[in-house]
Amino acid sequence: MAINVTLFGFALLDTGALLFLSIYILITLSDLDCDYLNPIQCCDRLNKWIIPELIAHGTNICLILLTSRWFLLAINLAMLFYLIYNFYISLPRSSMCFYDPSEIHVRVFETSILELAVLEKYHLFKSSEIKTILGKRREFEYRLRKVNKNKDDFLQYLAYEESLLKLIRVRCDKLEVEVDRYEIEYSFIEHIKKLFEFTINKFKSDISIWLSYVDFVKNQKMYDLVSIIYFRMLQIHNKPWLWIQYAKFEFEEKASSQTARKIMLKAISFHPESKVIWLEYFKFELLYCAKIRKRFKLFLKFSDEKSTTEWSDKQSKDNIWNGKLALIVYRHAINRNDQFDFAANFIDICNRFDYETTKEVKQSIIDDLKIRFDNREEFWNLMAMNKYEEYKQKLRGNMAENDDEKLAIKKNAIIETVEIFEKACIRFDTALMWEFYLEFRFKDLLENYNNNTTDQASEILHLLETLWNVDKITMKIFQQWVRFYYTCFRSNQLAMQRLQHLLLDSAERWPNDLSLHLFIGSFMAKFPSENQKIVQKYFDDCLMKKFTHFDQNNASIGMDFWELYIDWSLKNKLQAQKILKIINDFNNQILNHCPRKMSEYFKPKILAINYHLMGINRTRAYYEKNKSVSPICKNFFLKMIEIEKHSLNEEDDQQQQRQQSYANVYEDLIHYFGNDDAQIWIDYIKYAMYDMGDIVKSTNLYQKALKCLPSFICNDFLQKYALFQSSSLK
Repeated sequence: MAINVTLFGFALLDTGALLFLSIYILITLSDLDCDYLNPIQCCDRLNKWIIPELIAHGTNICLILLTSRWFLLAINLAMLFYLIYNFYISLPRSSMCFYDPSEIHVRVFETSILELAVLEKYHLFKSSEIKTILGKRREFEYRLRKVNKNKDDFLQYLAYEESLLKLIRVRCDKLEVEVDRYEIEYSFIEHIKKLFEFTINKFKSDISIWLSYVDFVKNQKMYDLVSIIYFRMLQIHNKPWLWIQYAKFEFEEKASSQTARKIMLKAISFHPESKVIWLEYFKFELLYCAKIRKRFKLFLKFSDEKSTTEWSDKQSKDNIWNGKLALIVYRHAINRNDQFDFAANFIDICNRFDYETTKEVKQSIIDDLKIRFDNREEFWNLMAMNKYEEYKQKLRGNMAENDDEKLAIKKNAIIETVEIFEKACIRFDTALMWEFYLEFRFKDLLENYNNNTTDQASEILHLLETLWNVDKITMKIFQQWVRFYYTCFRSNQLAMQRLQHLLLDSAERWPNDLSLHLFIGSFMAKFPSENQKIVQKYFDDCLMKKFTHFDQNNASIGMDFWELYIDWSLKNKLQAQKILKIINDFNNQILNHCPRKMSEYFKPKILAINYHLMGINRTRAYYEKNKSVSPICKNFFLKMIEIEKHSLNEEDDQQQQRQQSYANVYEDLIHYFGNDDAQIWIDYIKYAMYDMGDIVKSTNLYQKALKCLPSFICNDFLQKYALFQSSSLK
């Protein structure tokens, strides 16, 4: 009896070990079945435990036989037969009971054959096309099992399968296949989903793959799966914009406002300092409020008077109806971040809805902002512009039935806006407050400009003159003033003289602002030739005193100013020697002190000016002098090639010399940039073949290009050369 108990105890322990092995092998098999990532490791893990499992089973059966436990023996025999079936029949193997990773993909092809056979059955694809699809799948499957995994292989496989699914749908529509259409598409959709899962498991950090998966599943209208994918993605990529995208999907696509609200609250718990999440949550509550109001209006159309009165009373007390939830969001947000710019965004969001939806919410926000920011000019600008935006809200809410009512609403809004601005300007009387006020007046004037607004324009111009004299004009308003003045009075000579004095005064008021000098110069260049001396003096003063030192921040402004001056000089036909002297002085400066960007821009520019003013010989001399001077830029050589090509059209006795100079420039270009640009070689070969008529030279250039270009650029060169050859044969 004691022996039987001992044997039975050993049998139980052995059974426990077998149970553990069975669970382990089941998990490993599931990995092997759906894991493109490490099939070799999975097979190694399985092969390592096959012999111990068989020994444990044999031992267990012997122990159970000795203890005469026939019921347990029957169970173990059933388990043994099942394992034998798995090892010998259903699973890939290269030798007895051993798993071979090279045969795993066979199951994928077997499944593919069954799927594609259905396509052939319904005449969606021919047998030759089926073979091509199988070949492509086999190629992609082998790529996915490489030791060094490449993300592009996964993405190309996905793109191929998605395009195949689209083609199936197109052909189903064309052949009007309706029977079993869902079953035809289902297997391909599932295959693409598995591919996405494999890709995501390997490249979890790539958010673009997650979003592609979401888009694919969304297009299949599997909205529940989309929610699951978003949930998994946010566990890895906890980004505010993803939370917002998830909430929008739930609210707009699934029409689940409760779920969307929970998502936004969850996002706030993770990112309490994120401004964009607070703003989007506030916007969501207003959207929900607008949605409820719209439903209620539809309900009223089909209700009697008594029901309408009862429901109206109930709705007037409802917090969602009145936007109280949105107001709660605002209060929590402003407690987190009490900056004015952030708070003003809530008013901007309110102005996107109709007037009735946000009237109470907006008023509460403005009252709160007044307590917090009453002593700031920005708040009063917000107050005034909000009054102006209200008329747009009223029109959006269909509060005006005809054009006259719309015009009256707009007129009243403008009057009230101006009143708020004028009160604010009296209270603050600062340049910033006047800037806000004048910006609105300019905006209103330009939107409604006609013959009846002449008095309004005169009033604004008089106000600008007054503020200019007391130094209450900002640079931004000054630029608007100049543009408006020039547009209105450019044909008036006296007005243009006044504008010229105004521009020169502004240059003295803001002497160190290069962007302003560029602005002034652009208007100075428009003045007629009678003012040439004044304009020339202004440009000379700027070039000698203002635009002398450049860095990365002002290089683009300096380039624009010099280009403006050069264009103006050429247009007004100034003395060539004087222009070249200024250019050469500037050239010496930029080659040694200016940022590379500016030097690269002006080297070809100066080359072109030399050719335009002094001819081809001086241009060649300048080119030879500066071609090897840093920075060496490709555009410098290309500009010289363009100049030499233009000079070839001139018929004279120096035609052979011109061709040689042209070829020399190409040689210089290849010397500096021939290792990374295939197009340079193609252009030079074309020139040697067609213009020079030297076939031997073009052949030598082709051979030289193959030696100089790296392999990845050499392929591009061969393609371009093949296209060039085919076009020349035609």
